[in-house]
Amino acid sequence: MIRREEQGPEAGPDEVEEHRMPLLEHLRELRNRVIYGLIFVGVGLILGMVVAKDVIDFTVAPVKQVLPGSGDPNEMDLLYARLTEPLMRLPGWEYLITSQAKGDLVLHGSLEGVWVWLRAAFLFGGLVALPFVAWQAWAFVAPGLYKTERRVVLPLTVASTFLFLLGSAFAYFVIVPMAFGFFLNFLDLENVISIEDASNTVVRIVVAFGLCYQLPVAVWFVARIGLIDHWDMIKGFRYAIVGIFIIAALVTPPDVITQFFLGVPLIGLYGVSIVVAWMSTTKVRDPELAEA
Repeated sequence: MIRREEQGPEAGPDEVEEHRMPLLEHLRELRNRVIYGLIFVGVGLILGMVVAKDVIDFTVAPVKQVLPGSGDPNEMDLLYARLTEPLMRLPGWEYLITSQAKGDLVLHGSLEGVWVWLRAAFLFGGLVALPFVAWQAWAFVAPGLYKTERRVVLPLTVASTFLFLLGSAFAYFVIVPMAFGFFLNFLDLENVISIEDASNTVVRIVVAFGLCYQLPVAVWFVARIGLIDHWDMIKGFRYAIVGIFIIAALVTPPDVITQFFLGVPLIGLYGVSIVVAWMSTTKVRDPELAEA
């Protein structure tokens, strides 16, 4: 029989009860936090409008690297080239990243440039405002948590942010140029690519990788509520490999190389997640069933 550990508040006065407020006070507090969050979003959007052009250039820079005929390089193209130069020095890596494709990024509609600019402004503004909005959400929720629960929020936030940036950077610098290099050389034709299609595809791949790299954090939450432990993950390892490559096939372009480059790191993160589950699980197994 499997049961969960019963965990209660620390000895002494109840910390949560000390912060209990009437319903109307909670609603006023929520309203104020939402207003502050919207102000931060508005400020971020204004900043996004100022730098939207640079955001667009930065987003499509890996695509332009595999389109040598797409105009003169700008500052973002040169920055991307400098950042990827160490990677290109690895033996054999240039054969995966470089492309012989020719073409250009164009606008396919009269309003397409405006929509791409607006999306870039919203994207940048949302990213700038996200820490402040998260801070407002935390300020609203924190009084209702015990001290032991509040202690884990900062480490989890740091870990989640680091993993998201790690996965996003890997996708941006490695997977995106590799994927576009494959697609644009699939047929021996000159490429005319919409800037909206290029930017949307880059953002989709980068975000998908960042979210997939949240696996250890997700396992921590599931283990803490007692649904799984490290033995469950070890027993399900074979099925996890199949599931990982299915997910990789769904979130990456349809070629084996990019699926492989997402699947292999996720298998490594699954191994890390086994350790995370072992350290954080609250699931208790019956000794007789555990031995079986």
